[in-house]
Amino acid sequence: MELIFDREYLKSLFVGDKEKRISRVEESLRRGHESLVSGQESNVKNLKHIFQSYKDETLITLYTFAALHKSGNDGWNDILTKCFPSESWNIENTNLMLEQAISPSKKMQDRLRCQALSNPVKYLREQCSFEKTVEGKTNFDALLEINTDQKVFFECKYTSDISYQTTYVTERNQIARCIEVGLAAVDYNIENFYFVLVTPKRYREYPGSRFYYFKMKQYQTDPKALAMDLPTLTEWFGDKECHDKLIKLMKHISWLTWEDCFKTIQQMKHLTSLQFNSLQAFYIDGNILPFSCS
Repeated sequence: MELIFDREYLKSLFVGDKEKRISRVEESLRRGHESLVSGQESNVKNLKHIFQSYKDETLITLYTFAALHKSGNDGWNDILTKCFPSESWNIENTNLMLEQAISPSKKMQDRLRCQALSNPVKYLREQCSFEKTVEGKTNFDALLEINTDQKVFFECKYTSDISYQTTYVTERNQIARCIEVGLAAVDYNIENFYFVLVTPKRYREYPGSRFYYFKMKQYQTDPKALAMDLPTLTEWFGDKECHDKLIKLMKHISWLTWEDCFKTIQQMKHLTSLQFNSLQAFYIDGNILPFSCS
């Protein structure tokens, strides 16, 4: 099964071992295609491996962000305006990086170690004393740099939920981790930091099916929740100046849907007919688009 976009273009969007990452995508697509052609029956466990591409967040992220990036500044301006309508975007240049890993700061590690030492599981409390780090790198599905200074960190989900803890810190949910590590990466300059969760529309509309629904609502409306879940920001919740920082940070946290992304791609009209039709079919297969949008 062929990729929707040029292989070299897609490969260029990844960081790290680009060839390994694009080859992994191709292998996932190949397994699914060969199984469909052969028509061999299998059990659910085997099908989950064979048809990983059908539920692979890497693939939907790759195709969607590749399409958006082809639209240039206009496409990103439309997406970011949807996410942060009160901001004025003056985009001169962008740099898109998929699967960007960022290490937590030393200050963050020290705070997390204090939390880890109160872990209710005895062997984890003891083990963290011997570990140099209690939290590894945070892998962002996408990182968009705008005009070299501003950074937009994306966490993308298809059917999965966020993780509700890390190995040593039971209170550490995935969204809080992304926000805190991303904020530290811009030296806690809120002006240059933005976080976007991307999910199917169905999980934003119907509360209760995903944990991230509740955490996103908290982080967008309750400054105290942000301060409590992000250890390096705990000290921010106090005087008025720090409280105002948290209020500002809340406005830099947004929730986008794959449907929103497709609408932007459709409006920009920058893809070839073959690319657009293939992408639309991909979204229909994933029940993101229930029917043709032509």
